[in-house]
Amino acid sequence: MTVVAEAPTSDALDDHGPPPQLERLVGVGAAWKLVGQIGVQGIRLATVAILARLLAPADYGAAAIVIAFAAFAPTVADVGMGSALVQTGAAPQRVRSTAFWASLAFGVVISATVAISAGPMGAFLDDPRVGTMVAVGGLVFAIYSLGSTSQAVFMREMKFRSIELRYWFALLVASPLAVIAASLGAGPWALVLQQITLLATFVAALWWRSGWRPTFEFSGAVFRQLASFAVRIAGGRWARLAELLVLSLLIGKLAGVPALGAWSFAMSTVVLPLSLIAIPIAEVLFSAFSRLRDNRERIAALWLKSIGFLAAVILPLLLGLVVIAPDLIPVVFGSQWRVSVAIIQILCALVIIRSLQAWNSVVMDAVGRPQVTLWTQLAALCLTPVAVVVGVHWSLEGVAVCFVLGQLIAVEVPMLIIVLSELRVSLRTVAAQLSGVAAATLVMTTACLLGRQALFMLGVGMAGRAALTIALGVVVYAVALRWFAPDITRRAIVLFRRLLAKVIGARRRRVLQP
Repeated sequence: MTVVAEAPTSDALDDHGPPPQLERLVGVGAAWKLVGQIGVQGIRLATVAILARLLAPADYGAAAIVIAFAAFAPTVADVGMGSALVQTGAAPQRVRSTAFWASLAFGVVISATVAISAGPMGAFLDDPRVGTMVAVGGLVFAIYSLGSTSQAVFMREMKFRSIELRYWFALLVASPLAVIAASLGAGPWALVLQQITLLATFVAALWWRSGWRPTFEFSGAVFRQLASFAVRIAGGRWARLAELLVLSLLIGKLAGVPALGAWSFAMSTVVLPLSLIAIPIAEVLFSAFSRLRDNRERIAALWLKSIGFLAAVILPLLLGLVVIAPDLIPVVFGSQWRVSVAIIQILCALVIIRSLQAWNSVVMDAVGRPQVTLWTQLAALCLTPVAVVVGVHWSLEGVAVCFVLGQLIAVEVPMLIIVLSELRVSLRTVAAQLSGVAAATLVMTTACLLGRQALFMLGVGMAGRAALTIALGVVVYAVALRWFAPDITRRAIVLFRRLLAKVIGARRRRVLQP
């Protein structure tokens, strides 16, 4: 899908620029995302740890739907217009303004629709608080739609540092406010306030000194061209949100709102590596893949290299979490969350697979086949109610097992087959790319299991076991990764040095300026 240019654009890189330049921008953008998400993850974990001690599982259950809305608002509020703006070949002012007004209209309509459906949701769960919170929390769609186009412009120009810094600021505003509200007895409303404040501040920051403002231009022809891609890409995202809503409503109805809180807490904990590493970097790769959409070989090479780096981070984090969850969760979040430990361990299996495939849908979107994501998500939407109804007979752990199996059948296996076919890459090639990281992770996991068991036999308490097991895992994994995957280790060091040099250089220039 290509929109005809009316004037020169300010895009940072020509679509057909030399390979080293694009790969360098991808590396810098991905590095900024990783560094940014280290800070974000630290702030979020600290906030969740405090809120988890101030709130009960029932509070998380009451706010679960609002939390889901906030998580999906950046991807569904504009019905895909932002992604269409990134993917299109050229984007002069009239194209950007058309995307802005269309996004805003979609966001307002979605928020109004959520407000209308809030009452029935609360009645279905037999909790009137849910209805009121859903009505208020639904504002996140209208709020984010105001900033969707601004973020897309930053993404087109590969200015991911600017996006990360603005998100840091929003998080630093929203997190303390939520903690204060919870300490004053706001209960689940503290979580609602956190989500609304986070997105509102982020949108305001996107507008501040962005260098772009919408005009009152709107082109029907441009809208139709953008919408032809946006609607297809939005379909899969809306199916994913619908699946999450069905999952939440059924668990809340069949197992109770407190059980929904335990599930929501487990899910939000286990998807941290996915939401804080894989998904943000997907924004970088979507911009790059969109520029390379007519060159499958370059996309395949960049995709393979990227999942190698991703696996080096995701695999040790999630398998380490499986080992230390019985100690870490009660120590960090409080004993009331022991109920979520087994769910977290089961869901880790799914999130490992999903994280390694997090960029498959990005590939299909960039090459103009977003309908693939739509069909797989519709299949998941059909299987999820079955998984809940069957699994609830064996408690939440049974739901988790059935949910994982349903996702593998409906989404993960079909998507992998389709992407490998699209890129003409064999499964053996992917396995070879991941073999070194997998071996290093296996060594680390074995060391952590044996180390934790030894600490338990020595009578070390939960806090000590968790801290010492994590330290052991970090040391063993660093050594094993350097041994089994030296290429990934070397590239990571080079990227880190480049990013560090860039940051130091920028600071020196500011100091030397008169």
